[in-house]
Amino acid sequence: MEFALFTVRPFINREKLHKVVVRAGQFVKFDVDIKGEPPPTVTWKFANKVLENTATMKIENEDYNTKFTIADTTRKNSGMYTVKAENSSGQDEATVEVNILDKPDKPQGPLEVKDVHKEGCKLSWDKPKDDGGLPLTGYVVEKMDTQTGRWVPAAFVDPSKTEQEITGLEPNKKYHFRVKAVNEEGESEPLGTDTAILAKNPFDPPSAPGLPEIVDWNENMVKLKWERPIRDGGAPITGYVIEMMDKYGGGFVKCAEVPGNMCEGTVPKLEEGNQYQFRVRAVNKAGPGDPSEETNPHTAKARFLKPRIDRTNLQNIIIKVGLTLSLDVNIIGEPPPDVTWTFKDQVRFTIIKGCGYWAIRQLAFHKGQTGSIPTRPLPDSRKLESFQTMLLVGVFSRGSPELKTDDLIRIDNIDYNTKFFIMRAKRSHSGKYIITAKNSVGEDKAEVEISVLAVRLLASHEGESCSITSCVTPDFRKWGSCRTMQLVGEYSRRSSFSPSLAFWRFSILTTISPS
Repeated sequence: MEFALFTVRPFINREKLHKVVVRAGQFVKFDVDIKGEPPPTVTWKFANKVLENTATMKIENEDYNTKFTIADTTRKNSGMYTVKAENSSGQDEATVEVNILDKPDKPQGPLEVKDVHKEGCKLSWDKPKDDGGLPLTGYVVEKMDTQTGRWVPAAFVDPSKTEQEITGLEPNKKYHFRVKAVNEEGESEPLGTDTAILAKNPFDPPSAPGLPEIVDWNENMVKLKWERPIRDGGAPITGYVIEMMDKYGGGFVKCAEVPGNMCEGTVPKLEEGNQYQFRVRAVNKAGPGDPSEETNPHTAKARFLKPRIDRTNLQNIIIKVGLTLSLDVNIIGEPPPDVTWTFKDQVRFTIIKGCGYWAIRQLAFHKGQTGSIPTRPLPDSRKLESFQTMLLVGVFSRGSPELKTDDLIRIDNIDYNTKFFIMRAKRSHSGKYIITAKNSVGEDKAEVEISVLAVRLLASHEGESCSITSCVTPDFRKWGSCRTMQLVGEYSRRSSFSPSLAFWRFSILTTISPS
C-alpha cells in the first residue's frame, strides 16, 4: 500500500485560459495544467451545468492536466466556462470566456404592419436578443407580392431604428413582409408577417362635387362656385382641383388648385374669345375623387359691355309691294342685350270729295281704333272741279309702338343677333324702323328706312310728279281732259311751329280718258 507523503491544495495554471474569439464552425481547445496532491479531480461547467462528452464537445482528464475541445462551434457555445479542480486538501476554480462570432438572431416580433394605404404602409419590430457577437450594421426589409411569390428588397434600415415606412406598393395587391438583422457575419433568420396585407386605403376618394357655377368672369378669367361632395370618403377633404377643356383641346387638364375646404376658385390666364368648359374634383388622403359634371361651354369675354348694334346691314331699302324683305343684324353687349323693333303709327286716309276742302277720313290708327283728322281748305279748288273723285294714300307718323311677329312680320331674336322679316310688303310698311338693344349697362338705337313702291307708273306723263303745299297747288291743266286720276302720296309735317305748313308728294298712277 502506497501512501502520499504529503498533500497539496489544487492549483489551476491560468496561463492558457485566455478569452477565445472564433468564428462559428471553428474549433475551441483548452489545454490546462493542474497541480495538487493527491491529483485533483477536474470538471468543466457551462451555464451552471457540468459538461460531459458529446458529439461536438470532448473532455480529456488525466493526472495534473485537462483538455477541453468544442467542435462545430455555434453562437450558442459563447459564454463563460468554468474549470474546477478538487482533492482532499481543497479546490480551485478558474473561468475563461469563449465568444463565437455568428450572424445575429432574428429581430424580435411581432412584425407589425400599420397605416396601410394603397401605395405603402409602416412596419415596426424589436431588436434581436443576440447581435451575434458583433455590432449590427442594419436591417434588411423585404416584400413579396403574393401573385409572384418572389421576395424583393423594400428598404435597408439604420441599426438604431426599428421601424420603416414602405412605399412603392401597387394598389389592390396583397403583400407579405419580412425583416432580417445584419452584422459582419451576415443576415439573421427573417422575422415575417403572419398574414398578407392588402394595399388599399382605409378611406376612399371623395365623391363628385356639385356642378360648378360660373359666378363671375371677364375676358381672361372665370370664378367658379360649387357644392361640397355628399361623401368625403372617410377622410377630411384637403382641397379641390379645377380642370378645364378648351374648344380645341382633347380632354380636361388641371388648371387651378384650391387648398382647404373652400368651395370656390378662380381660373386665370384664359384666352379672350376662346370657349371653355370646367369641372371640379375634391381631394383627400386617398387622392382626387370623381369629377363633377362639366359646365356649359363658356366664352372668355367681358361680363359688362354696353350694347352696340352693327349697322352694316342697316342701309335704306326700297322694295316693291308684295316682295319679301329680310334684315340680319348682329349686336354685341354683355349681358346679351334685349332687342326690340319699333315702327311709327300709321294713319291711312282718303280724299272723299274735291269740293274746296280735303275731307279726310281716318281708316287705321292703331289696330282696332279709329279717329279723324280735321279738314283743311283746299287752295284754288276750282282747278279740281273737273275731277269727280281723287284717291290719296298717305302715312301719318305718330308714336313708336313695338313690333311683334304676326302674319306679315316676323322677328327672331337670339343672343347677339336679331332678324327681321316682312313676308309680303305693303305700302303701309314704308317708314322708319328703330332697333333698340338694351342691357344693364346701357342701350343703343339704330334706324333703317324702308320704302315700299305701290305699282308701276302707267300715266301718259310717266315719271312726272309735283307737290301740293298749303300755299301752292299743282298745275292740273295739262291733265284737264281726265275724268278720274289715282294718286299715291306721302304726308309729312314740316314744322311743329306751323301746323298748316305741309305738303303732298304724289305721282300719277292711272289716268282715264273721257268717254
